[in-house]
Amino acid sequence: MEQYDYNIPIYDRNLAFTDLETTGPEWWKHEVLEFGAVITTPDLHVLHEIDAKVRPEHIENADAFALEYNGYSDEAWQDAVDLHDVLEEYCDHSSNAVLAGHNPQFDKTFIEKALIDREMPMHQLDSHSVDTYTMGHLVLRYSNIKKMNMDNISKAIGIMPEPMPHRAINGARQALKIYATMMHIKQSLN
Repeated sequence: MEQYDYNIPIYDRNLAFTDLETTGPEWWKHEVLEFGAVITTPDLHVLHEIDAKVRPEHIENADAFALEYNGYSDEAWQDAVDLHDVLEEYCDHSSNAVLAGHNPQFDKTFIEKALIDREMPMHQLDSHSVDTYTMGHLVLRYSNIKKMNMDNISKAIGIMPEPMPHRAINGARQALKIYATMMHIKQSLN
């Protein structure tokens, strides 16, 4: 993994659209179940994608709702990979990038805990992040949206909602689409 480069200007950094599915919402208790990422250049050309089901180590701690929502079953996850391997790939491709997604701090917390648990070097993401939730709040503030989730934002800005069933890679790709559309909306207002 390359060293963090403080000399790269913020708008020249790649973006790491990331979505994790987890066995529950609590980073100290739950774990990554699925890892999706789309790494892009600053002008949104896709450089790399990660689409991995992750083998859980402590499924006994899982929240039943989270498992059902994410479609988890032993059969569906029979070819799941070790999180260590996914983290290595992610760190190799997203070093110096800006984390992006829908509530990316949730994902970052799980990633950082997983790195610490595996005694891996701390990931070299930029300390800033791009959040489609916050972008939606700014652009759609006076709309009739009751909940600022990705489906509602997508519908409000005229793009198709994320395909079902929900998958981490679909969430990462949808965050990229939302970001690209919101940037187009912003540019049209200038």
